[in-house]
Amino acid sequence: RHLKMEAHLQSFAQHDPLAPSRTCFGMLNDTKRNSKFAAVLGKTIAKKKQSRGGVPVQVLDAGGGAGLMAMIAATSGATNVARCSATAEAAMVQRRVIEANGLQDQITVTDPTVPPVVESPADVVVLNVTTPDLLQPSGNGLLCSGLLPAINRCRSHPGLVSPDVTVIPSKATVFAAAIECFPQPRDLTTQVEMVSGFNLSAFGRFRSPFAEPVRLSQLKFRWLTNPVEVFEFDFADAHQKERATKDLQLEVTASGTCHAVAFWYQLALDAETSVSGHPADNGSAAQCLQMLHTPVDVAVSQTVTVSAAHTATGISMLVTEPRPPPRDLAT
Repeated sequence: RHLKMEAHLQSFAQHDPLAPSRTCFGMLNDTKRNSKFAAVLGKTIAKKKQSRGGVPVQVLDAGGGAGLMAMIAATSGATNVARCSATAEAAMVQRRVIEANGLQDQITVTDPTVPPVVESPADVVVLNVTTPDLLQPSGNGLLCSGLLPAINRCRSHPGLVSPDVTVIPSKATVFAAAIECFPQPRDLTTQVEMVSGFNLSAFGRFRSPFAEPVRLSQLKFRWLTNPVEVFEFDFADAHQKERATKDLQLEVTASGTCHAVAFWYQLALDAETSVSGHPADNGSAAQCLQMLHTPVDVAVSQTVTVSAAHTATGISMLVTEPRPPPRDLAT
């Protein structure tokens, strides 16, 4: 028993910070989500093969996870599949998974020390987004360096993807809304001042500017504003910006105390199929909360200004003081 505990503690101490998060395992078990990815992958591969007169289709799996997308592609008509891994250990585990399913002759797994092995430029790139933030570094695959750099790296690598490559998902849209929490979740608050009689306010300089992953369905909260679109990422655009800022005007629809801005994403796998991260959809995707350092009281018809920004690897939002509704100058 002591030996088992020692082995457990040793494995915990050696835990790779790039290992898959808990949300990743939830998504792997999300049959509805997986079915949508599988349907779009199969349809895309079939269209590519038909348009090219039956020429074999090359797929590059550059996303997070256990290699599920690579195996779906290999059993959906792709002749050759390349799988990128974040670490040598991840590559080893994914090879075991692929071999356990008898697909080692169709799928080639590489780690970051070598370029992906493709027999011809990839016709399809699939990235299974596994983090609530959308852009946040993930534990497996090219997402470890951020989703946008992953796609841009695929495009810039000589001979890795074809000029008319199809990226799945094709687009992603981030939505946000202000919420009130009951009570304010202590493990997510970033405000620290007086603690046990000591002033710790200077420690606040270490606050992260980015949001924390949560499941809103597990929190007691209410919406104070309607959702608004924050950012849209078009992965078909070869010149997608890795940094951007945007000011949002959220009209308050319910009076209360704003504790946070919640945001989530919706993936367009293709023109007809999407995967939503909205809490009401009860999917495996979690959401993110950007906690306010100081809660703000808001009233109906006021406007809350949110300054949103994204880098290559994260999204952050800053809330300013609410403003009263604009006056009708004609009265």
